[in-house]
Amino acid sequence: MLNIQIRSVAAAFALICASLTAPAEASSIRQPAARAHGQPATQRVVYVADRSQARVIIYPAGIPHPAPIGNFSYGIVEVEGMAVAPNGDLYVANGDGGNVLVYNPSGAGPIRELTSSLRHPVNVALDNVGNIYVAEQSPSSIVKFSALGAETAVYRLPYPNDPVRGVTVDERGDIFASISGIPDVYPIGWCESVSELYEIPAGTATPIRKFLSGNEQAFGLAIDGHGHLYASDPCLGNVAVYDLPSLDPLGFWRSSGPFNAPFYMTRSLGYLSVPSPGNGTTGFVTVISLDPSEPYQTITNGIKEPVSAVVGTVHSVGIQGRFP
Repeated sequence: MLNIQIRSVAAAFALICASLTAPAEASSIRQPAARAHGQPATQRVVYVADRSQARVIIYPAGIPHPAPIGNFSYGIVEVEGMAVAPNGDLYVANGDGGNVLVYNPSGAGPIRELTSSLRHPVNVALDNVGNIYVAEQSPSSIVKFSALGAETAVYRLPYPNDPVRGVTVDERGDIFASISGIPDVYPIGWCESVSELYEIPAGTATPIRKFLSGNEQAFGLAIDGHGHLYASDPCLGNVAVYDLPSLDPLGFWRSSGPFNAPFYMTRSLGYLSVPSPGNGTTGFVTVISLDPSEPYQTITNGIKEPVSAVVGTVHSVGIQGRFP
């Protein structure tokens, strides 16, 4: 069962708690979206990045414990965080590969590659005009690319050896990046650090150092349309919710429910996708709708070590033929 603690006002309770107390799992297949005559059907899918298998696996959304309908691994060396563009293209941070790979919605490609100054990218986000923001660990920084793939800025974080993990951008263009350790104060390791958050306001290049209350390691970051920041914490095993810009904690999902030690959580198409790697062989993914009426989905089949997941949309015609 989903479990949340609320520490804020009634409005936050109504918004967040309602969406977290849905029935256990989806029980039916959603119909394809309506389309114009002659246009191919579309299908909502969940992309799961599996580190142990060095591939991205595709699942139908809205079905409990679905079987995979495809997978791809072209160019992938070490899969990390992902993001989906408005046109459906999938951006995959390719850790040890030193690049971000871009695939079309059905997984064909990569159709292009972002490299420039990247050495070990671990996460990726997009803003509302198509700019791409990459969390780079060597050194710790956020690298910005234009929608066409040209590097346009590098935002250096104050401590170059502190591992950056999460990155997200709000509607104003403010960048948020999370750090999972402070090695000059605490030793690096699971549950031995304090979670930092850096905000880079739009139009500036200077990170502002902040802290996330009740969070030890923020791996995934996401912002919804209501001005709330979500942070997944594999150390405490929860997804915390904060108000922006105050960063006052509003509540959190606990790991006693649908996930455990969540990694690179994402938000897309109104869904939070929360991967739980487990011990590297028994991982699973939970997809939670921000619509209070929709139950959540658990994905387990064919997964070993999911480190990120994201909801996207593909043309349903031919996808299984492409990926038998």
